[in-house]
Amino acid sequence: MEAKAPPLPALGTFLKLPEVPLFDGSVFRPAQAEGQVLVIYWWASDCPFCALQSPEMQKLWLSQRGKGQKGLQMLTLSIDRKREDALNYLKKKGYTFPAGFVTPDIQRVLPKPRGLPITLVRRRDGRLLQARKASCSRKMWSCWHSGFEPDLGAPMAASLDGKLVVAISSRALFDFEEENKVFEHGHGPHKDRAYMKLQLEKLDEPAKPGVAFSMVKKLLAFNDAQAQRVEVVILSRNDPVSGMRVFRSAQHYGLPIERGSFTRGQSPWRYLKPLHANLFLSTHLSDVRAALDAGVPAAQVYPQSALASDAHPHEVRIAFDGDAVLFSDEAERVFQAQGLSAFQQHEKDKAAQPLLAGPFKPLLAALHRLQQEGTPAMRIRTALVTARSAPAHERAIRTLMDWHIEVDEAMFLGGLPKGEFLREFEPDFFFDDQTGHIESASRHVPSGHVASGVSNP
Repeated sequence: MEAKAPPLPALGTFLKLPEVPLFDGSVFRPAQAEGQVLVIYWWASDCPFCALQSPEMQKLWLSQRGKGQKGLQMLTLSIDRKREDALNYLKKKGYTFPAGFVTPDIQRVLPKPRGLPITLVRRRDGRLLQARKASCSRKMWSCWHSGFEPDLGAPMAASLDGKLVVAISSRALFDFEEENKVFEHGHGPHKDRAYMKLQLEKLDEPAKPGVAFSMVKKLLAFNDAQAQRVEVVILSRNDPVSGMRVFRSAQHYGLPIERGSFTRGQSPWRYLKPLHANLFLSTHLSDVRAALDAGVPAAQVYPQSALASDAHPHEVRIAFDGDAVLFSDEAERVFQAQGLSAFQQHEKDKAAQPLLAGPFKPLLAALHRLQQEGTPAMRIRTALVTARSAPAHERAIRTLMDWHIEVDEAMFLGGLPKGEFLREFEPDFFFDDQTGHIESASRHVPSGHVASGVSNP
C-alpha cells in the first residue's frame, strides 16, 4: 500500500476533505474547517519519528482551542493496523487532538502521501500551504503556534550566512559513555543493534550533559529576537533512530538545535563544508584530522574531561594554546629540532614579524566578532594559555595585534603544567595540540585535542 502511495501534493493544490469519524465519538466535517487554517497529520503508534512530532501536535491543539475562527483546525489520521492500537496509544499518551482512523473511504477522498509522519497545512481558501514529510521544523511550529499564515509561494531559503556555526558530535554534547560501551561490545555487521535498542528504550530519558555542553549552551544564548548569531548542528556517527534521543535531550535542556546529520558509523566530517562550520568537535580522532585537513577548526573531545564550572553563567570562557593552534607550528618546529635556547632566540629575532595563522585563528576571529556584538545575556572571555615565556611572549602578542584580535587574558607559563592555571580560569573549553597538556587540563576543565602541527604527525 505504501509503495503505491502518492508523493506529497504540490503547494497550491486544492485539498478536498472527507467526513471522518473520530475516536472520541464525534465526526470531523469539512464545513467546520471552512475559512480556517487546517493542519492534517498522518501518524502511527509504532512510528518513532511520530513519537517526536505528536507531542508538538498536542501542544499546538491546546494552544488553539477557544480561538474560534482566529485559530487553527486540526485533523489527525492514524494508519495503525488496528483501531485499538491507535486508541490505546492516544489514551496512554493523553493526547486529545482530533484523531480518526484511515479507512478506504477516507483514503479515496484524501489519499495519504508516501512517508510518515506526514503534515499538510491547508490555507483558509482550501489550498495547500505547507507539505512536510518527517518532523516539522522549529520555525514551522513557531508560525503555527502564533497563527501566522505566510503568503503562498516559494519558501524563503534557509541560510547560515553570518552565523558562528558549531558542528558537534552527540558524544561531545551529551554523556553517552555508558551507551557507547554497549556499542563497543557489539559484533558483526549489525553490531549497533543493541545500542540502537538501548537508545530507543531511553528515548524519554534525557542524556546527561557532556563535555562541550556548557560551551554550546552559552553560545546559543547569544541568539535573541533581534538576531540569530549562533547555529549548532549535530554531526554524528549515530544512527538516525538514536538521533531522536539526541534531539529529545537537546529539547529537554532548552537548546534550540534543529539541524543534524546521523551517518550510522560513517564519518560525518564531509558535511562540514556545506555548513561553513567555524568549529567541529568530535570524540573520533580520524574525523577531527580529516576536518583539520579540510581547513575546519576541529578538536577531539576527551570524554573523561571534567565538566565546566557553573561559576560564570553569563560568560562563555574559552582558552587556547598558541603554537599549532592559534598560530602556525613554525616556532614549535624550531623548538623540537633545536631546543629551547634556539627557540627563544628565533622568536626574539622575529618578534616584529607576525606568525602565520594556525587552524584555530578563524574561530578566534569569529568569537572576537561575537564578543564585539555582545548581548545583555552573555559575554565572551578568551585566554591564551601557552608554554611560551619571555622573550618569546612578544611575538605572540604582536601577532594578535596584527590580526586586530584581542584576548582578555594571556598566560605565558614557561613550560609549567597548564591544568592548575586552567582550573583557576574556569573555561567552558580549552584547546591544545599536545596530548600531555590536554591530559593535564582535562582533570580540571573541558578539553579538546587539536591534532595538527609537528607534534601530531
